[in-house]
Amino acid sequence: MKGKQVSEPAAVVGLYDLVKWYGDRTLRFPRPLRVTLGDRIDNRLLDMLELAVQARYSADPRELLQRINSELNVLRYLTRLAHERGCLALSQYEYAARAIDSVGRQVGGWLKHRAAG
Repeated sequence: MKGKQVSEPAAVVGLYDLVKWYGDRTLRFPRPLRVTLGDRIDNRLLDMLELAVQARYSADPRELLQRINSELNVLRYLTRLAHERGCLALSQYEYAARAIDSVGRQVGGWLKHRAAG
């Protein structure tokens, strides 16, 4: 007997995809920036994914979602810095900025939904 398939919140899926995409990019950062900026980006993304999964199963995920929003703001600056330091091409920077904004909207919607419910 099959159980009901539960879909993941869009923010979890978006963060998961961003972790995969960004991880492929940070591996190609120049060595001095890979161990500083690249690791900082990778760790921040993994932390946000962990928070999102915890929020998925939390009775009251608002604090976790607010932490993700805060971390997304820092990630925006790290992404801009990566572009300005030559680690991300303009098209990659634009893709990352759109993906980060998309996750931010998804987290905001999730927060709004939880506040209303």
